[in-house]
Amino acid sequence: MPPPPQEGVSERPGGRSLHPADSPHHGGALVPAAAAAAGPGGPEGSRWVRGSSFSSSISSWLQSRGCAVVPEGGPGGNTFETCIIGGREAVPHSRPYMVSLQKAGAHLCGGVLVHPQWVLTAAHCLDQPESQLRLVLGLHELGRPGLAVRIRAAVPHPEYKPLPHLENDLALLKLDGKVKTSRTIRPLALPAGRQAVAAGARCSLAGWGLTHQNGPLARALQELDLRVLDARMCNNSRFWDGAITPRMLCLEAPSKGQGPCKGNSGGPLVCSRGKVAGILSFSSKACTNIFKPPVATAVAPYVSWIRKVIRH
Repeated sequence: MPPPPQEGVSERPGGRSLHPADSPHHGGALVPAAAAAAGPGGPEGSRWVRGSSFSSSISSWLQSRGCAVVPEGGPGGNTFETCIIGGREAVPHSRPYMVSLQKAGAHLCGGVLVHPQWVLTAAHCLDQPESQLRLVLGLHELGRPGLAVRIRAAVPHPEYKPLPHLENDLALLKLDGKVKTSRTIRPLALPAGRQAVAAGARCSLAGWGLTHQNGPLARALQELDLRVLDARMCNNSRFWDGAITPRMLCLEAPSKGQGPCKGNSGGPLVCSRGKVAGILSFSSKACTNIFKPPVATAVAPYVSWIRKVIRH
């Protein structure tokens, strides 16, 4: 028996399931635009689709396409990547701002709805034309229906630098129309421009990233508690060796076997005030390496840029 659709979501006409063989690259279910119907609450150009499901057979594709991969020690060094290990399943739709950035039905990165027509994510997630990407909102499980929306415009931060380390790693994605807020789709507030996150602050991260090293993506949304570390410690030669800028947040998981991993890039870091405090940028290739803790781009220093882009 097929799973029931989530509230406010209609199944697409015909009900034909498209299997992994329909795609040369991905294990997700695909919906051709001609067969898709516009969904309730969605803008023109949106459609209700089944969120992608992932198998370990395409983890290597995700590693090369959807995660942050830059040299640890500058060009020629070892690589590090982002992607949640040791987390827990989130209460369904308790984070209605979560967005899945997908290509051909396959999850690449996370994102956060910050306005009815705008999603904030990591700039490094946009390594291919936005015409090939879709944003899927209202998801809890990747294998269940969600609202897929085309991207009208992608606006990376003008000072984004992928090398030697990811600096200003933010991008805004304009939806092809405004979405209606509901129980499952709702924006997350931005912080005040001077609302810095102090060392020791307790935060949480959510995403559909890997649940264990080199394994498949999580089917259901996972969440993990994190603590903000002192940037001076993170810049120690044993850790990130000077790579952490004042606009980054260095994070620590509760135990050694936990951490964000592949597929969580672009996901929002939420701290005590219930606003988007950061966007996950990178972590170690091993995901749980205590000497290379995960790093997010702090959002507060960029609020004026974000608001300016949204206004125009």
